[in-house]
Amino acid sequence: MIKRLFLVFVVALVAIAAIGAAQKVTMQFWLYGGSGANGQRNHDFVDKWNAANPNIQVVITDQVWDTIFEHFQTAAMSGALPDAARIHAPFINAFGAKGGYLEPLDNFADFKQVKALYVNGLIDACAFGGKYWGLPSTPILFAMLTNPAVFQKAGVAKPNDRTWKWPEWKATIKRLTKDLNGDGTPDQYGYGIMGGELGGHAYRISPLTFLAGGVMSDDKMTKSMLNTAPWIEVVQMLADMNLKDKSLEPGYLTDNYTETSAKFATDRIAMSIEGPWYPGMIRGIAKDENKNIWTLDMPKPDKITGPGVPGTLADGSAVVIAKSSKYKKEAWEFIKFMTGAEFDAGYTDAAGGGLPCVKVTYNLPAWKTFEGYDAYGSLAPNCRPWPYHPALVEITRDVIAQVTLRAIKGDMSVKDAMADIDKKVNEILARK
Repeated sequence: MIKRLFLVFVVALVAIAAIGAAQKVTMQFWLYGGSGANGQRNHDFVDKWNAANPNIQVVITDQVWDTIFEHFQTAAMSGALPDAARIHAPFINAFGAKGGYLEPLDNFADFKQVKALYVNGLIDACAFGGKYWGLPSTPILFAMLTNPAVFQKAGVAKPNDRTWKWPEWKATIKRLTKDLNGDGTPDQYGYGIMGGELGGHAYRISPLTFLAGGVMSDDKMTKSMLNTAPWIEVVQMLADMNLKDKSLEPGYLTDNYTETSAKFATDRIAMSIEGPWYPGMIRGIAKDENKNIWTLDMPKPDKITGPGVPGTLADGSAVVIAKSSKYKKEAWEFIKFMTGAEFDAGYTDAAGGGLPCVKVTYNLPAWKTFEGYDAYGSLAPNCRPWPYHPALVEITRDVIAQVTLRAIKGDMSVKDAMADIDKKVNEILARK
């Protein structure tokens, strides 16, 4: 693998040199969401590219993450797109397969060899409509973040996260819920997330449903697939935890992210579905740089009941080429450089803000120092993103989250909740 990567790198350098000798060009690169160490590394690598390629200069411009969709689409409609950009990966469906604003990377002669360098689940997250529209960058994966202090106080051993299934996970959550002071009210709970932030709630139900093969809709996004076994089983499991086992932290239904994180940091919550950013954030809240946190693999269902590829939720970025670019060949060499092995090695440091995308990075000694490396290495190959739809926020926040919370709270049955979700999402998908 390393030898093949070296050969691809050499070929890329030769191609870059040939292009640079032919003409002198200036390309524009928009970096959406370039903050902290991650943003600085992107700027540093653009500088490195420019130093090595005097005839192919790149101008990097930072853009606002929160308005990617509107900003990029407006630029596309007015003919003002850059040559390349790092965007939110789910948007490449709307911009590429549907909008026609992006260059399909399958058009490049060496794409097959380049594609093989990336982790399967992460590169496949950039594919829609039978084409690949970007190279993955800065992904996050949702894992089971756990607080060992709560386990210790409850006398519960660390689970074997390579083999645990949903029934064991649910039973462990119940055992972790303890009345330590003997006043009749639990002082710690086995599980909690921010039900008060609806988008966050939906993003922490879906990893479980995705692991059972759950999908949001059919491939053409014309029919809801939410009233199906994976979704029903997960919502019923959470409702049982709350109503029968009493093992969900009560704030699950109303807390925002700050409130839930504070409870995790102060040993009131044992487990929450989060990502690689979480340990550092929790230690900051706890004001304890040495606070122990386990990053565990996700518990799996007893069987796969949905049509999707089983895997946890992935969210992240993709580096794309605009269809309107006059320098597509140059842009292709550039985006390979900006997502390749040298750049990717930076993600062996948690401060990088994401996880590796290139297969060989997972074999580097430095990767073994990344907190939760074994869990993320296990989850990465089969991860899946939300399929982008123009009404995705409405579907996840205003329908899935709101209605499932009512079922978990006990205001309606899971059966009625899932039927209601299906009806509302079908109405959204039917809009013209």
